[in-house]
Amino acid sequence: MSNIWGTCQDVNDRDFKAILNNLINAPRIDHEIEEILFTFAENHPVEIINFLKKRVLVKKKIGRGNSYDAIPFNFYKLTEAFQKNENSVIDEVFKWFDGKDWSLRWEGSHFLKEVFSLSSRLDKKLIELLKTKEKENIDIVLAIVNTYQGRISLDNNVSIILVRDYPKYHTDLIIAMSMSGGVVSGEYGFVNS
Repeated sequence: MSNIWGTCQDVNDRDFKAILNNLINAPRIDHEIEEILFTFAENHPVEIINFLKKRVLVKKKIGRGNSYDAIPFNFYKLTEAFQKNENSVIDEVFKWFDGKDWSLRWEGSHFLKEVFSLSSRLDKKLIELLKTKEKENIDIVLAIVNTYQGRISLDNNVSIILVRDYPKYHTDLIIAMSMSGGVVSGEYGFVNS
């Protein structure tokens, strides 16, 4: 693997796509694969997000009882590249919420929690969704807030808007803020319970 680092930075578009297509079949993204993805993510963050989305769809197609992990529960290096490209990464992950696919929504919510804090551009994006006052957008915000499992506070802008403007969602917000993640745990939490 050590010989690949210099070549990853210099691959052409066709080879880049071929590498990503081959990595879709990897049962999990281990440290070595993450190193490769990190090299690409610095200059091609949207393509890496789309690669991760494809992996989620493969996982869904294969089913629950397999050893294919679409996205690591924790990144050890990719977070840095994604944070450098915060705007484009957040916008691309939010496309995962366009449909009704629960697996994309769940993985997208957890990806955002892993990579970004609620005080970043993510906070602004969630506020934009809340301002639409559309139920679908409010549900997206609550799904993302829920993944933070109690690591949000009432002085967070998203929480303030939810409390002030959406009283019918107070119970959902209180549940999100009081969750510790200890009762239902693991990589897939409530999804598999």
